[in-house]
Amino acid sequence: MKVYIKSFAMIREIIGETSIQFIVEDQISLEKMISQLVREYPDLQPILFNNNKLNPQFLYIVNGEEMNLGQNKVIHTDETNLVIIPPAGGG
Repeated sequence: MKVYIKSFAMIREIIGETSIQFIVEDQISLEKMISQLVREYPDLQPILFNNNKLNPQFLYIVNGEEMNLGQNKVIHTDETNLVIIPPAGGG
């Protein structure tokens, strides 16, 4: 399945682009999808994972739907849009 990832702030800085595309296995969970992204961009590991779990400070939106990290929902579509939004900073 094709995954289109839109990134912001610190994630965009590491990836070097505002959006990227990569291929993952069909019927994959969000955590596995993010793990594959981290394999391609290892500097994302300490940002997106906390104690081997997805960092709950980030907002993960798949095909327009906010993902609940408590669920291990499987994503079934042929093309998937993933938006990773970092925590907002104040100031």
